[in-house]
Amino acid sequence: MTHEKSLSQEMYEHVARQRKSGQTVAEYAGSIGISKAKFNYWIRKYKNQEIDDQDTTQFINLNSFENSGQLVTDEQAAGQARTPQVTLTLPNGLSIQIY
Repeated sequence: MTHEKSLSQEMYEHVARQRKSGQTVAEYAGSIGISKAKFNYWIRKYKNQEIDDQDTTQFINLNSFENSGQLVTDEQAAGQARTPQVTLTLPNGLSIQIY
């Protein structure tokens, strides 16, 4: 275990084995010769890695929307019917529209 990555990989494998084994964290940690606290650290790190792996954050390329390159004043916009190109609705109900 000379590299951080190999240690992480080994510990993640232990976390997966412990989950499948039916043993408590304390029992499994004792069986591989580490403390329960240290094993709990690796369990938390493993869970965080799972969350990172499932992250589905994506960005929208705003350059793909048609842009006439003209600036429009509020007065000019008030007389035109505009359709939002993107509407973002946040969990608290706030909506942001991009025209």
